[in-house]
Amino acid sequence: MVDLESIMSIPKSDLQETSKALNKNDIPQLVEWLSLKDDNVRYQAFLLLQSRSTFFNDVYPFWDTFREKLNSDNSYQRSIGLMLIVENVRWDVENRME
Repeated sequence: MVDLESIMSIPKSDLQETSKALNKNDIPQLVEWLSLKDDNVRYQAFLLLQSRSTFFNDVYPFWDTFREKLNSDNSYQRSIGLMLIVENVRWDVENRME
């Protein structure tokens, strides 16, 4: 299971490989951290989820969470939601993008 200390210690150059090695059970925790006030944690969680979405479809089930972020008063949250939706369109077997 991921923890804050472990994700914050990942250098940007290792994000892609780390995202591939994530356990499916880590995804809900990373999605939850997208709502934290700490910009550094949110950004690192976002980068891991964005990279993970390139290779696997296990971030796609959080589509509705990302869609809800589009209605946020916080522009950072709206950007996170939009960018993660875009990354997961490739896995959109339910045609949610329609």
